[in-house]
Amino acid sequence: MNEIGETKQQTRQRWNSIRSIYFTNFLNAVAFSICLSTMWQYLETLGGTQAFLGIVVSAFSLGQLSGSPYWGFWSNYVKFRHLFYLTISMKIAGNLMYIFAASVPGRRDIFMAEARLLVGIGAGNMALCNAYVSQATTLKERTNAVANLAASGGLGFIFGPLLGVAFGGVKPGYTIGELTFDFLRAPAFCSVLFELINATCLIIWFQEMSFGVKSPAAAPKVGINDSGEDDEEHPADKVARSRSVSVTGGGQDNVAVFTMLFIYFGIMVVLSVFETISTPLAMDEYAWDAQKADIMGGVFSGMFGLIAVFMFIVVKPISKKIGERQTMISFLLVTILGLVLYIPFGPGKPKPWEPQADDDFVVGCQDKWCSKIPQLNFAQYILGQIFVAIGYPCAAVMVFAIYSKLLAAGRQGVWMGLVTAAGSSARTLGPLFITSIYQNYGPQVTFLVIIGLVGCSLTLMLLVYKRLVPNVNQASATFTAAH
Repeated sequence: MNEIGETKQQTRQRWNSIRSIYFTNFLNAVAFSICLSTMWQYLETLGGTQAFLGIVVSAFSLGQLSGSPYWGFWSNYVKFRHLFYLTISMKIAGNLMYIFAASVPGRRDIFMAEARLLVGIGAGNMALCNAYVSQATTLKERTNAVANLAASGGLGFIFGPLLGVAFGGVKPGYTIGELTFDFLRAPAFCSVLFELINATCLIIWFQEMSFGVKSPAAAPKVGINDSGEDDEEHPADKVARSRSVSVTGGGQDNVAVFTMLFIYFGIMVVLSVFETISTPLAMDEYAWDAQKADIMGGVFSGMFGLIAVFMFIVVKPISKKIGERQTMISFLLVTILGLVLYIPFGPGKPKPWEPQADDDFVVGCQDKWCSKIPQLNFAQYILGQIFVAIGYPCAAVMVFAIYSKLLAAGRQGVWMGLVTAAGSSARTLGPLFITSIYQNYGPQVTFLVIIGLVGCSLTLMLLVYKRLVPNVNQASATFTAAH
């Protein structure tokens, strides 16, 4: 039995369960991202407008926003396994609705949005993934586990778009009765398959385990980790954590907690930008047709996703070297630099829209700003993605790692539901706000607004910098297994 009360078999089973959650998160990301590059084209065939695209993208996040705290709350009372099966079933149902959207009478674009809403409610199980990893790891293990969880999602966001590219040639597709299989619906078919694989893997690997809480008297000295060995924190973070005990008494600092929720909201707006306008931006700036935009979008997402996954791997040694808070500040600045590079400086202007007799889709830029602002240089487009791919994932990991360590020990389902809801609210309000600004004012104003929001998040973090230290009571955790 080790220092935290586990046998070797329990340690092995605990980490098998955690890895099954990584795999669940990976499949969640694949199932979501595989639809992004073709969502606009599919919506167009259903009679939807570019403005309505924001509603469709937001529908998923609205569902996740409402589902996350709900599933997080019930995870305090119901086994994780049962909640995972329920949410997976909801995602399967939503994807089937997406597949058959073209066959329903009435407003098919609204039906598509309803399908994404249902998938989003099921995808609220991201709160379950976060809660389980947080309560099944020690403080010493937490940053690495959170980085691995984020990396699993990052890999999913690489694999999903690349898989979507593989279906680019399925055009016009195959039809049997009301069922059509083409490059627009193939992603949803794959999502259904992945959810079935997800459920099977959880049946085989997952067994609920967690850490309970000892009495305060049993807590080890500050600066000593859960296993009794020297903490792997950066020395500056150790000192700050020691000093924070006199301020909070070892309790949960809600000012710091809610500050991190707001910062997470700001960071997730960055993600919503690329989820919503990435394809329309490329089509407007470079006159790509729908199929080229799908293929190029998938290739770029895969390439820059690899950068993000690499950053997920190196963020732990970086944070150990310079401290978690310093790491977060550094990569927020890198993210801002990437967003600055997305502001068009020319030369020239976007190619105006020209009717294409042999193509059902619009080719070229037709918004009112197209003739008024410079074109986004393609080199800027690439460099901007590189810097965002470096900065955003590391900043997001550090936000979540710091947030999870601020919380009181024990079941954290509700609080993990809130942080997931903060991200989902960004991805709900962001697309609605962003598509409106983009359609009316173009990429210059769009990215200036996002830069301002991330800048506000950075400023707020600096104001509460000294309070962003681990909750000392989490050092008193002991291993328990659910029966």
